[in-house]
Amino acid sequence: MALPLKADKLGTLEERFVELDQVCRPSVVGISKDGHGDGSGVIVTPCGIVLTAAHVVKEPGRSVELYLHDGSLVNAVSIWLNHRSDTAICRIVTPMPDAGWPFRPVGDPSGLSPKDWCFIISHGGSIQLDREAPLRIGRLLKSESDINRLLLTTDCAAIHGDSGGPLFDMNGNVAGILTSMVTSDIHHNNHVAIQTILDQWGECLSFPSKLPSAEEITHFEKISRLARGRTGNAQPDAMNKIRAALRAQFPDLPRAGIDALRDTARFNGESVSIMPDHRTFAILSSAGINPQKVGLKLAANAERIEDLRVRCWLERRFGTLSEPAFQRLLGAVRKSPTLDLGLTGSNTARRNLERMGVNLNALRTRQAFRFQYAHLGTEGKRLLGKAFEKDPLNPFEHLSSSDRFKLAQMGVIETEQPFPPLAEHKGPKGSELARIHGDSAPDVQTRMPDLPSPLPLHQAGKQIALVTPIAKRLALSKQSSLKHRKLLTIESGHGTVQAEVIGIDQQSDLVLLRLDTDVEPIDWADEVQNDVGRLRIAPTMMGSRLGVESVPRRPIPDRPKALRERKDGKPVNYHSQHLSSLSSELSPRRTRFPECHQHDAWVEANQCGGPLYDLDGRVVGINIAHFSRTTHYALTKESVDSALSRLRSNPPPTNILTRPREEVHSFLWMGGSNMIGNTPAVSDDLKPLPDAYVLTTGSTIGWKPMTAAIVERRSGPKFSPAFSFVQSYQAANPDVTICLVPIVGKSSALTSYLRGEPKFEHLSEALQFISEDTTLCGLVWQGGEIMARSTTTTAEFEQELERLISQVRSESGLSSLPVVIAGPGPWFHRALGPERAENLNPIRKALTRIQETTRHLSLVSTEELTTDNPSYPHHFDRSSSELFGQRVAKALIDTR
Repeated sequence: MALPLKADKLGTLEERFVELDQVCRPSVVGISKDGHGDGSGVIVTPCGIVLTAAHVVKEPGRSVELYLHDGSLVNAVSIWLNHRSDTAICRIVTPMPDAGWPFRPVGDPSGLSPKDWCFIISHGGSIQLDREAPLRIGRLLKSESDINRLLLTTDCAAIHGDSGGPLFDMNGNVAGILTSMVTSDIHHNNHVAIQTILDQWGECLSFPSKLPSAEEITHFEKISRLARGRTGNAQPDAMNKIRAALRAQFPDLPRAGIDALRDTARFNGESVSIMPDHRTFAILSSAGINPQKVGLKLAANAERIEDLRVRCWLERRFGTLSEPAFQRLLGAVRKSPTLDLGLTGSNTARRNLERMGVNLNALRTRQAFRFQYAHLGTEGKRLLGKAFEKDPLNPFEHLSSSDRFKLAQMGVIETEQPFPPLAEHKGPKGSELARIHGDSAPDVQTRMPDLPSPLPLHQAGKQIALVTPIAKRLALSKQSSLKHRKLLTIESGHGTVQAEVIGIDQQSDLVLLRLDTDVEPIDWADEVQNDVGRLRIAPTMMGSRLGVESVPRRPIPDRPKALRERKDGKPVNYHSQHLSSLSSELSPRRTRFPECHQHDAWVEANQCGGPLYDLDGRVVGINIAHFSRTTHYALTKESVDSALSRLRSNPPPTNILTRPREEVHSFLWMGGSNMIGNTPAVSDDLKPLPDAYVLTTGSTIGWKPMTAAIVERRSGPKFSPAFSFVQSYQAANPDVTICLVPIVGKSSALTSYLRGEPKFEHLSEALQFISEDTTLCGLVWQGGEIMARSTTTTAEFEQELERLISQVRSESGLSSLPVVIAGPGPWFHRALGPERAENLNPIRKALTRIQETTRHLSLVSTEELTTDNPSYPHHFDRSSSELFGQRVAKALIDTR
């Protein structure tokens, strides 16, 4: 039986995980095809039988390489697969060592119950030569079965590469095989229970001598490889060969029968091997074909296994069945797996079943709903099917709140009280079972040590990270989470604390903050036990999360070392975990760290920067990255000490804007691609202008010296009209520094700059950043070319432009902010042709009218401006860019 959670025994649990990791890890293998780490598996017998998922090895007779715990590679061949249960058996064909292969036995099928602890060890993120297979812990949340398999759902977080890996119980035995992640909820990780595997191949696992020998398996692999070579990748050709071979073997079988068998057949050169099951038989029977008469039959073992599955399926729908009732229903299922035939065709049959205690109301209810809601789309029908799958008599009683909410929206059910919004059921808090049974559930949290409350770091009112106090007025946090160095506050038990950046260490991604109020510093652990399996606690604003040290601590490289690199020495593009961000936003910087702990305590991106604790309540590291749904990194104490040493030796950053705020004039530079420029810049254009800066954005915001190329473009630096604008403005105002804030986009409609759009969020962040050090002196907007692609009325364009001006003035707090606007160049009207040029007439009228109705607004003429590309007349040439910038400067000077 699994180890229960005692009242004060988290420490005992920790020691057990440390012990079991050492015991179980040698049996875990990575499975590689063609040098790519595709999945995981587990050796379950000393002779080399390997369990994995069917979708990892794809088909029987396929040769794979197994990456063992000691780094060696051995060869194996897939023998049997069941795609419906997603399970497979492989056997190692490399000569066996004298002591046999390291293995872990399969466990007691009834050994796991909800709330029981369990763990996985597998190659999440694919095989990586510089990292062992990570350990992750959790608890069993539920088990449920369908006609194909028994599934165990745990909160042992899994990802691409974990497929086929083992689920272990607390005795170190294999309790299941990972098959899938159901949703973005990290608590929904499904494992095929060992019971299903025993039902399929238990005799072979108990008596390996019944398996083919290594020589026979190798021969089987060669034949399979030749067969694949004959059929090739041309799917239609392969299907035609299979159809022809079936026709030769079953000349009297109608086409419907051939099509039914085709999906269960495998082409072996000149003939086919057929693996029909009851579903195939049902399809043949419904087509009027008697399978026995055409020479088809199930093996006795397959018959027994299928009957067991059908019994589970029927008893979920009708309760416990007597043997006569089961046999009668079994016959009906073989005729029609949906139970729509065989039960409803005869009143006598129904009465006989009811006398045997079978309640057919479930069937009638299901049929009634099928007709009543035939109009529903795919999602509605899926939800109805799910409801009846769980409980045919009370189909909606056991659905989740989110599913009931969806059905209520579709009008299928009524609800007296509104359901919570669906968003509350997504992400790490989405599973109600996990909150009750999971590895950070209340009964676990009450056994954690008392820890200080986490301290959230806010920037402009939004939480971006946590902080770790290292002295009374000093704290560390994650540097790349900061958009810029201003508007930082910490919310503590004493209220809002102001924070100031006094140091940045790029190597560790740490930022050193000076606080204006005393806070209690952390207490580092005197000696950190770094064994894999040690429990770790990560406090977050949503509660403390329990996790485990997953692999030995190590530096985190920019790119993991993939298996294929070792095989051929060539660099490969590591296909990062493509499901990494399935559960939540990832950290802005996730790699290139000095020595780190890797753990599985769930820490969202905006919860990084805080401390990581051991069971004694001592700090062992600082959480620095949410890498994926399964992986989190925390800098070790040694890495933090080295970063502090570098911070003490480096001077604090200085603000490049040294003049008083009144002498630093900033301008919003908005619109289409003409505001960036399209003419290639020459070398002299790339020399910085004196006392002129441009705001850069991205993961961080900051100032850089301004050149003619105000933004980076993949096609190379371009000459922007901003260059001549700054020169002209400085000529009239020689004692000011100019700061430009470009918010531009190629072919961007005016609506893309309005509140709620990404560009407006960008604008809002920029305004917050520039407010302390600059005086905002104007908004410049040029555009309109995009409007020629569709008809726009004068009123529509005027309204959108007025909204933009109003929202910018409101966001900046300057109701009289000077505004300069301009439309497309005159050549653009002519180049469009008469029909599309008409689309611009409303824009020209709107620009004229808005000048008359809006205060502190100037309209800059685009007359006399030319283009250097008549065939694509969207952009100013160099001379026109210079002239346009000069006109804008004059308009702003006159307006001010």
